[in-house]
Amino acid sequence: MPTLGRTQAPLLLRAEGLEGDAGRHWGRATLVVARELCRLKWFALAHVPAHERADALRVQALAWQPFDDSALCLVLGDDEGLAVAWDARQVREALAERGVRPDACKVLPEVLLRAPGADGPRLVRMSDGVEGQVWRNGRLVASRWWPEAPAPEAWRLFAQSLSGEAASWPLPTVDDAPAWLNKPWAVPLADQAHDQARESRLVDVALAALVFCAGVVGAQWWGVERSLRDQLASNADQRARLGPVLAERDAALQRSAEAGQWAQWLIPTVLPVELFEALHEALAKRQVVVKELDWRGDKLRMGLQVPAALPRSELLKGVQSVRQFANPTEVRVESGRDLLWLDVDLRTAMPGGAPAGAQTANASSIAGAAPRADTAAAPSGPAAAITTAPTPAALPPTPPAPVVAARPAPAPGSTKPNAPATAPAEARPQFRSNPKPIAMAASGEDFPPQSVFDAVK
Repeated sequence: MPTLGRTQAPLLLRAEGLEGDAGRHWGRATLVVARELCRLKWFALAHVPAHERADALRVQALAWQPFDDSALCLVLGDDEGLAVAWDARQVREALAERGVRPDACKVLPEVLLRAPGADGPRLVRMSDGVEGQVWRNGRLVASRWWPEAPAPEAWRLFAQSLSGEAASWPLPTVDDAPAWLNKPWAVPLADQAHDQARESRLVDVALAALVFCAGVVGAQWWGVERSLRDQLASNADQRARLGPVLAERDAALQRSAEAGQWAQWLIPTVLPVELFEALHEALAKRQVVVKELDWRGDKLRMGLQVPAALPRSELLKGVQSVRQFANPTEVRVESGRDLLWLDVDLRTAMPGGAPAGAQTANASSIAGAAPRADTAAAPSGPAAAITTAPTPAALPPTPPAPVVAARPAPAPGSTKPNAPATAPAEARPQFRSNPKPIAMAASGEDFPPQSVFDAVK
């Protein structure tokens, strides 16, 4: 019995009837028509164009019709075609006896399911009888069936029917039946048409899937586009509603900035914190330490401990980098300490480009203010007077000037009155030859750490 695959139960149709398991099958069963029930014929197609040979083979095979109701299996070769025919009515009757529907079976001739031979003639035993075959380039080009092994005369007649040197072929020995194949050694045209139809269906399914996917993607894109348009419209509405609020916020920020600028213009003194911070930034990287400070009004005298390796030009460059300092001058002071003494003028916060209203308000506040002492000044020296300037009508009220502690009134009989906030050049206080520092280290150690100042008492 043929073995065509582990999942198929083959059937063999012989002259005596149908053999094999005709029960239920998964998929289509294969019905093999024995060689004795088949007729073979070859048709020359060399003169037919290659793309028309399949149709030409079908036409010639239909015209052949060896049976009243012939079933055909067509195999197309290079320049010829093979037609294998059997009685279709006999096949239907045999299947009906077993209760098998004809459309539930795939019918193939035995000659296509036997292993092909080498080029040349051979005699092989089939399921019934013996077949003489001639093979060329892996294809069967001639065949004849005998119920038994042919006599030499019968073989000679078969060989003479072939052209060329075939007439001189000797009678070969009969080989055992070739092995069964799981699939035909040549694909029939019907299967090719079926495969083409299946490929066409697969292409149609692929196109349908592609169209479906394109539709899904297009729908998603449309949804995203619509959501984006809605979001943009919502953002535009929100900007329209928040426009006045944002405008008022910007105006408030601008007024706040202007108020801060006016506050800077109306404060004529230098803040001690800013001065000490600027000194630290300018002198600490040059390893210069401030040992003594004498701050009086807009004058400042500093006693500096300068490293021996630091050039005076580099020290002067550092002092000039402090934006509050102007006109640094080296002076000689007999203090008993090896220090470098510098006198500098302090620039006030009033820029030269300040509006006239700010300058007028500042001048009026200085002229009419009561004298006050600066907490950063030395206890023995006078301080600048600071009061709150009147607010210009065109701007919001400016924050008041920093409140500092007032100096005590001079004792009766004292000749040391409180110094005015702004004294003429000739009336400004003169430095003592040995000034008393307002910041002095008791132990000689730096305080705070890595600071230009020794200590703050």
